[in-house]
Amino acid sequence: MRNHLLIWIGIALFWPTFLSAQNVKVISLDLGPDQPKDSLNHWKARQRGLPPLVRFHQVDVMAIQGAQAHHLEFAKNELREYAALKPKMEHPLPAEHTALLYRKERFAPEQSGLFWLSLTPDEPSKGWDARQKVTCTYALLYDRMTESRFWVLATRLDAEGGKARAESLKLILSKIDAFNAGPDRYPVMVLGNLQCAPGDNSLLPFNEQMVDAGQLGEFACYGPQGTYNNYQIEQSPGFDQKRDYVYCSRQGWVVERCAVLTDTYRGRPLSDHYPLFVEFRQIAAAY
Repeated sequence: MRNHLLIWIGIALFWPTFLSAQNVKVISLDLGPDQPKDSLNHWKARQRGLPPLVRFHQVDVMAIQGAQAHHLEFAKNELREYAALKPKMEHPLPAEHTALLYRKERFAPEQSGLFWLSLTPDEPSKGWDARQKVTCTYALLYDRMTESRFWVLATRLDAEGGKARAESLKLILSKIDAFNAGPDRYPVMVLGNLQCAPGDNSLLPFNEQMVDAGQLGEFACYGPQGTYNNYQIEQSPGFDQKRDYVYCSRQGWVVERCAVLTDTYRGRPLSDHYPLFVEFRQIAAAY
């Protein structure tokens, strides 16, 4: 009898930890531009702050906006438990794009790719009134731990073209519909810097189909409301703006935790955008 009691006590103590280990923890981080080499904001002056942040929060999937070859080389050497997605595509990978990194022992990409946010998404191209070419990276990840699947898409929209932002989000929604056109509709998450405030009209169609994970949890998202900091710890008027989002499908996910991470490295922010962290619990393998 006593042995049975001890077993049940052990289950009660460790069951929450077991369930948490099955959750999917994600981060969206815009690395910001590389500043001149003599600047405190240059990538090499702040890069060492990324690995401890990722490991402390036990991140499973990362969307790194503005990723270039030297950023990915650093991640390859310093975050060896993660793999950078290599999208299956006909054209060369753009020199700067939104990279997806995932914990390679847990996840396996079954489908992947990259498309341009334009009227010709399969070709390198600039869309609508955008100042530059913008891409969206995607993958269908198989979770070896839970034997489930989900779609993850990551992007950074154009900062200047209002029409481009609105049309880009519509294009992403159409791609999601196409991905889930088969008999199994897998849960979806979209991570990235959408370059607009929560009340922007360009988000209206997106909000009808998807949910801002920061608004979905039982508790409010921890930390400041804004994600843009302009490399300043002391917030100046106009800098405390939300630009970064983690969206999810209305079915398949429960948000356990959400936080805007204001961690610093040697007294400086890791980027001109704070990382956005969300912990999901997948409640449906398909819907």
